[in-house]
Amino acid sequence: MAYRLKGMPRTSSGSFWSDLGSVAVLAGAFGFGCLVGERWTLVKVEKPAMRALDISRAEGEQPTVRSVIETLEKLEALTVTDGLTGLRSRYRIQLDLALAVAKAQEHGAWLGMCLLDLDHFKRVNDDHGHDAGDAVLSEVGRRLGGLPSGDERVGRYGGEEFIALLPRSDLDATVAFAERAREVIQATPVLLSDGTELSVTVSIGAVSTYGHYCDIEAMADAADRAMYVAKDEGRDRVRSGPVGHKSVPVVAAK
Repeated sequence: MAYRLKGMPRTSSGSFWSDLGSVAVLAGAFGFGCLVGERWTLVKVEKPAMRALDISRAEGEQPTVRSVIETLEKLEALTVTDGLTGLRSRYRIQLDLALAVAKAQEHGAWLGMCLLDLDHFKRVNDDHGHDAGDAVLSEVGRRLGGLPSGDERVGRYGGEEFIALLPRSDLDATVAFAERAREVIQATPVLLSDGTELSVTVSIGAVSTYGHYCDIEAMADAADRAMYVAKDEGRDRVRSGPVGHKSVPVVAAK
């Protein structure tokens, strides 16, 4: 079933969706298609989440403008927020990264990146069950979410891996942020529902470069390599390394 509404008013929410001038919403079995002007945006939403949106309507019933805006805002939240940790989703952090790189290139500014991977996370699931694993991820997300003090961005990149973007941060500042993240994760055990306390540590790869040298793929590869160096050297540590790109200056590893 598809609906088209014209003259969509602005709202005071500040949401992306509040700026729509006209929209068509196609509700299907697996997700939503949203037409903004002449451009379709496809949003895949799992069935349980679709049911949670409460978008079903009687045959022939037309939705109000407000109901469409509310549904789109719920969809936006599902798209940009990781449901388990409350951090930015992979989709949102990738958008943030693209924007941060563009700004760094335009203004000749530094941009730092940290990749964080929980140590021995598989053991948590194997020994204590997936509910315990979810509890650990949720608590780690809470702790990491409390770190940003400015325009830093932290998200869940997938599984037990997290990412931090640090605009205007040179390597020293990026490593310092990574160390704070490592310390806040390992400082206090995670308390499970059955009273078990689990010590959690993280290995972190930190890189930084600047201006037109900023390159998404090169930075992600360098951060990933540095993270695995941290793993190989014993885990629960931060390591940094050079950003490998033909035009990117080499930063000495620490």
